[in-house]
Amino acid sequence: MIEYASIVNLIKKSDKVIGLKQTLRSLEENKLDCIVMAIDSDEQFKEKIIKSNKENVKTHVLLSKSELSSICKLDVPCGVVGILKKN
Repeated sequence: MIEYASIVNLIKKSDKVIGLKQTLRSLEENKLDCIVMAIDSDEQFKEKIIKSNKENVKTHVLLSKSELSSICKLDVPCGVVGILKKN
């Protein structure tokens, strides 16, 4: 399992998509290296991502929505961040 500090560093330094719609779109287009989901996201939200993850992209459920928002410098809660593959 990946450590908290490693996830935070990965989110800060990587190209990413933020939010459910962008993450689902990037999953469909096979553009994601990994997904970081908030622990406190509701079950329906998590299910949408899990069902769309047909390529079995590595998924980490580690941070809260407020922590994800803070790391991404957002003013609103964030339930999911998709880390894009490097070209």
